[in-house]
Amino acid sequence: MRKLLGIAAAALLMFSTAHASPILVDPTADGSEVGAEITSDNCLLCFVEVTVSEDLDEVMAWLDVGDSVTFDFFDVVVGGLIGTADVVVTAVLALASPDASALGSGDGGFATFLFVLNGGYLNWVQPDLIDLGDGTFLAIVFENLFEFGIGNTTTVSATISRVAAVPEPGTAALLIVGLMALWFGSRRRKVASQSLLASAAT
Repeated sequence: MRKLLGIAAAALLMFSTAHASPILVDPTADGSEVGAEITSDNCLLCFVEVTVSEDLDEVMAWLDVGDSVTFDFFDVVVGGLIGTADVVVTAVLALASPDASALGSGDGGFATFLFVLNGGYLNWVQPDLIDLGDGTFLAIVFENLFEFGIGNTTTVSATISRVAAVPEPGTAALLIVGLMALWFGSRRRKVASQSLLASAAT
């Protein structure tokens, strides 16, 4: 019985994270950085340049559980006379509030013609969750890219979401079973007591 009560208490704790207080999320250029490197190429005069967005310090949002904010993180410029190239990108997004940072890495590539007609892609290994210590987390996702057209500049956005702790599937099943057992147990006791009262009355 104690075990079932413990499971029920854990379930209530999990659900209570939905009522956590709002927090201020404040990305900052101070400590944020991004770098890109061409790892291999079959290209003439190819280059890639990345810079943190000038507007990053203007971003600020209060987040409840389930809320998110999306903003420009950094700009990418690619080009070349003709050819293709593979690139690796690393990025650190720093937060002034809460005091934390997120590291992600991306693999990509681009094709270019006469410095004007360009196409490319970028896929990320996303940063780890940031534990806020109240049963909720910040999930930071850097934008994957797939673009083609005239021009050589694009912007990578970042999205910060506040999420509640998600239990492992086995833990979630155990919580459900425990709550059902408590409910059915209380129902059986109620039926049994009603039967005893009925017997005593006769």
